[in-house]
Amino acid sequence: MMTDDVFIEQELREWGTKVRSEMMASIDRLKIGRTGGLKRSVNAFVKVNNLSFVFAQHGRFVDMGVGRGVPLGRKGTNAFEKSRQSSGRLNKYNRLPKKFYSKTAYGMLGQLHNQLLAGYGDKIIDGIKKDLTR
Repeated sequence: MMTDDVFIEQELREWGTKVRSEMMASIDRLKIGRTGGLKRSVNAFVKVNNLSFVFAQHGRFVDMGVGRGVPLGRKGTNAFEKSRQSSGRLNKYNRLPKKFYSKTAYGMLGQLHNQLLAGYGDKIIDGIKKDLTR
């Protein structure tokens, strides 16, 4: 019989692989990057029942839709106001979030939840059956 730690680690590893594949597909679908560096940097690691996703730091900025804007300008100039719309958004760079990570990972959490529930449900039923057959 599989121990709880082994079961959780196996489920995390399988789910992490699925999420990594989906993240890479999202990078392609959203046309993120020119060099492929972000896509090559995406990885998932499981260590002691802990799953970590690792990717290049600039990927987080792309996911949030933030990055370099325009300089604030010198004191006494109106460079800040000139470069922005009335809403505060930059005129030149209308960056929008390209959610290759957050939407994918959080959207797939339900799958991990269901896998763990099903696995533990099966273990509980097996334990009850084993106790009843004694």
